[in-house]
Amino acid sequence: MKLRKETLIQLWMANGFIQYQAETDMEIKGHEIFNELVWRSFLQDVKEVRNHTSYSQTVITTCKMHDLMHKLAQLVMSDECFPELGCVELKTIPKGIRHLQVSADASSFLSDHHRSIGTILFPNRFSRVVEKLEFLRVLDLQLSKIDKFPAWIRDLRHLRYLDLSQTSIRKLPEEICMLVNLQTLKLNCCHRLTELPTSIVFMCNLRHLHIDNCLELRSMPAGLSQLQSLRTITKYVVNNSTGSDIRELQQLNLGGRLALYNLHQVRDAGIAKEANLDSKPNIISLTLCWGASDYQSYYAEEPAEYAEGVLEALKPHYGVKMLSIAHYPGVAFPLWLRDVKEFRNLLEVHLEDCKGCLQLPPLDQLPLLEVLHLRQMEGIRHISNNSKSSAVQAFPALKNLVLNNMRNLEGWFADEELEAVQSFFPSLILLNIDECPKLKTMPYIPTLEELLIVSSSNETDTSLFTGQRAYFKQLKSLNKLTIERCEELALMLGDEEETRAISISLQNITICYCNQFVSTPGIWNLPFVKHLEIYGCSTLVSWPFMILQGLKSLKTLCISLCKNFTGLSSEMHSSLEDGGLPCLEVLDLLYCDALLELPECLTLRLNVISCPCIKSLNAAPKCLTELHVQSCWELVSLSKDMGHLSSLKHIELNDCPKLRTLPEGMQGLNSLQLLHVEKCSSLEAFPEGLQQLLHQLKGLTIRDCAELERRCKPEGEYSQLVSEIRSTDIGNTGPRKSTPKQG
Repeated sequence: MKLRKETLIQLWMANGFIQYQAETDMEIKGHEIFNELVWRSFLQDVKEVRNHTSYSQTVITTCKMHDLMHKLAQLVMSDECFPELGCVELKTIPKGIRHLQVSADASSFLSDHHRSIGTILFPNRFSRVVEKLEFLRVLDLQLSKIDKFPAWIRDLRHLRYLDLSQTSIRKLPEEICMLVNLQTLKLNCCHRLTELPTSIVFMCNLRHLHIDNCLELRSMPAGLSQLQSLRTITKYVVNNSTGSDIRELQQLNLGGRLALYNLHQVRDAGIAKEANLDSKPNIISLTLCWGASDYQSYYAEEPAEYAEGVLEALKPHYGVKMLSIAHYPGVAFPLWLRDVKEFRNLLEVHLEDCKGCLQLPPLDQLPLLEVLHLRQMEGIRHISNNSKSSAVQAFPALKNLVLNNMRNLEGWFADEELEAVQSFFPSLILLNIDECPKLKTMPYIPTLEELLIVSSSNETDTSLFTGQRAYFKQLKSLNKLTIERCEELALMLGDEEETRAISISLQNITICYCNQFVSTPGIWNLPFVKHLEIYGCSTLVSWPFMILQGLKSLKTLCISLCKNFTGLSSEMHSSLEDGGLPCLEVLDLLYCDALLELPECLTLRLNVISCPCIKSLNAAPKCLTELHVQSCWELVSLSKDMGHLSSLKHIELNDCPKLRTLPEGMQGLNSLQLLHVEKCSSLEAFPEGLQQLLHQLKGLTIRDCAELERRCKPEGEYSQLVSEIRSTDIGNTGPRKSTPKQG
């Protein structure tokens, strides 16, 4: 289980493990303790995980606890910490327990003897029994099915940590100010939350206010500057009509992530300067958005100079690591963003919907930049305008580059001569090019491992590939390739000379909404490809024999949303009989409206989902271990050879209303462990061979199959056989575990 460093420190604070000291922030002390525990190997595997949307980003530090250390901690704290309720078979909770995690209804486990409990973590459910726990310091109700703030929470005078994230709460009551000791309030992803209470400004001990992805939040309470203990406010929405002025941030010692919205309402650069962002060294991630939310653009009617002055005045501290600018109406980026030396610590930059800007800042010279996302930058023609000596290395540390909807992007360098000699992207691993119809060239990127190319729906947008037949020769480390609506690039996969450079490294291919590669196929000489997915190919009618015969290492094959694919192919059947696709383990056939037949291929897992025309599963691979059939409405029968599948462990049949019988001879399924039958209303009985196996199953699920349910329930014909199965779920009654027989 991964632990979040930030949450750990906040829980330590809430439980009083970190005492307040006037000269040192509790958070700083928490970081020191965390580092000490890592140094002593109590915590390990510390990683920084980047979590970002199209417009904003943050870094989450995670860690793990070694299993042996976790068991030792449980032993030492067994009198105070109770393991997850719902995962243990106990009828009572010891009286001295102080910290509890609940995944089941706790009402039958808690009593007046448990009023000393200080921590309750609810992963996804909620019980009113906690109303009695007056000494609670930590309450986690995230994912709970509540749409109103529970009134009893305001009486929890000792509460220091409250998480209401991902609930349907629309507003918080003014009485929340009664939680005078509250330090951390989390409301992330409360998509219906429209406002914060004005009384929140009186919660003098509040240190962390998390309101990420609260899309309906359009303003902030006036007077937030009174919260002098506040160290984190992840989102601030400027709204002149409600008094949420950007100058409220002036005296706050903020850190972590800060996203500023509605910046079009800041009309004066002097006012923006008073936000004092350049004196806040603890801010790691900063988002500046000219709109009420990430998904709402604002197109200013006033001159662009207003926005340019405001952006210039919102210069952050040079220690910022992640920067996002969205819906900016100016025509030039600020001078401070061109200062490569001062902002050399930038690791990640997102620029979105800055339609008026004609040039990018010199991002290619940032020495530590690892992630760059550019979206809807319609005025940009080149990624780099650098005209310096070719000795300058462009994007020396960049690993992840996304170019999305850059309609006028023509090339990588304004000076085309530099493109041939410049050391470009020496560290790039992932490249995503989406709807950049004028981009004509691809630089040499020997380190690239993952490439995603998406063209527009306009069939003439192939300028990136026409005339550059040495395309794949530039990408010698390519491991994963996704092609969507790019006919030219898909056709290149059948060119042996073109793909020779990637034939050893390439292991994953996804082709989406391309048709020509099927009608004019060539043999794909890619012997190390393990995974192939084909989506939305309307010209695919039969098995792509020519393509598949060159994929000798293929383990996973997925064909999805190919509406004319029937599965009929004499060449494919002959190839399979001769040992074609010898390594295939998983075959997925999804949403293929015309599918009629399956091949006799050797595969371990077969998934046939939403294929409404198939009437019979004619194939039964001898080595099959899992069979999943769902929403095949014309399916009448399974393969008559199923009795020979001695390795089959799991069968799932779901939403097949015309399936009337299962094949005889199923007593040969000696390895069968799990059987799931749902929404197969015509299936009324199990064949005799399967009845003989019921007692050996580990799990049986029967839902929405009236006659089968009747036979499996008490007093039904199969009740005695079913009673011996370890876990059963008959008729949506929920899982039931059998009691082992005493020997």
